[in-house]
Amino acid sequence: MKVIHDAAQFLHETGLLAEINRVVLNPRGLALSTIAELPGPDPREEQRVASFGPLYDKRDDDGFVLPEKDLALASARLREREADGTVPVRPQREARLGFVVQPWPGEAKAKERPRRAASPRRPRGRR
Repeated sequence: MKVIHDAAQFLHETGLLAEINRVVLNPRGLALSTIAELPGPDPREEQRVASFGPLYDKRDDDGFVLPEKDLALASARLREREADGTVPVRPQREARLGFVVQPWPGEAKAKERPRRAASPRRPRGRR
């Protein structure tokens, strides 16, 4: 197992932080932020993330909605990292474990979900 020591930078640059916020935290009125390092002398240099920032809490109203432009950038960044293999969705999880997202205890796995009832068969024989 590898260890990613600069987790805030990794999650930010891969688009995973935006996805975590969009799917898990924002619908619950929360948002995990990052703190950027001071920019260097080259304005073309991408800004680095120093650490995680505060967890913002807007549970008393509609919560967080990202601007379309920011959402599009984060989505493109994530899709690019999925395509280049940096953060691929692991298809072998479903093949080996029966799920991609681990179900909660008591929740049926994808392979254990009840199937639709088969339509009744007509008796075989002459017509």
